[in-house]
Amino acid sequence: MIDVDPYAGVPDRTTMSDHAGRLLFSFTATESASTGQPWADQVWRPSDAPVDEVCETAVAAFPGWRLSTADRALLAALKVSGATERRRAHTLTHPLVELPELRRLDGVRVEQLSLATLDDQAGMLGAMNV
Repeated sequence: MIDVDPYAGVPDRTTMSDHAGRLLFSFTATESASTGQPWADQVWRPSDAPVDEVCETAVAAFPGWRLSTADRALLAALKVSGATERRRAHTLTHPLVELPELRRLDGVRVEQLSLATLDDQAGMLGAMNV
């Protein structure tokens, strides 16, 4: 587990702490583009924050919200507490069949991914989102 918020540079990060001031998690408040539903995006929990306490706080703070996180332990706790899994997708800016011209960067090797690899990665990302 990462002990520094990997999304710390994202504008408008919000933190949630316990009564003693200990950081439980941070997130970016946003909303679903299609429904306007509030969304706690990029939820990150430090390793010393107990999963059960973070789950309880998130459930109390975000009734009816969507929540996305890469924290598998938190995902499992949220599911046990009654969270419903949702699929998350991003709008593409170009058809996948038309590949854009790759910009070459000195010293950086770029490899085209196969559709099977992309499908596997999409499945893993989907499994991480609640």
